[in-house]
Amino acid sequence: MGLTKRIIEEQWTKNARATTIAIDAEVLARCEWHGVVYDNLVDRTDAYKLGNSLYSRGLLGNVFLDRMDMTDSIKAVIEQCPDECWECERMRSDD
Repeated sequence: MGLTKRIIEEQWTKNARATTIAIDAEVLARCEWHGVVYDNLVDRTDAYKLGNSLYSRGLLGNVFLDRMDMTDSIKAVIEQCPDECWECERMRSDD
């Protein structure tokens, strides 16, 4: 596997795991109709706490380089999410 492909796969894995942590902490939500992940617009602290707990218990495997890498990944995925499901928003605006 080439270096670029490995870097892309590692980043994808980090983003996927960080997203799961944020969803489990209810900081992010997934639209039940469209599957779009969006920001629940709540305090991010619970996502960081859950991530740190999982990290301390060794449940994150070798996904993140360290705790800071994990919290930075959680922050990045939250900031990249829309405030609501874009598909639901589009459907409402079509009415």
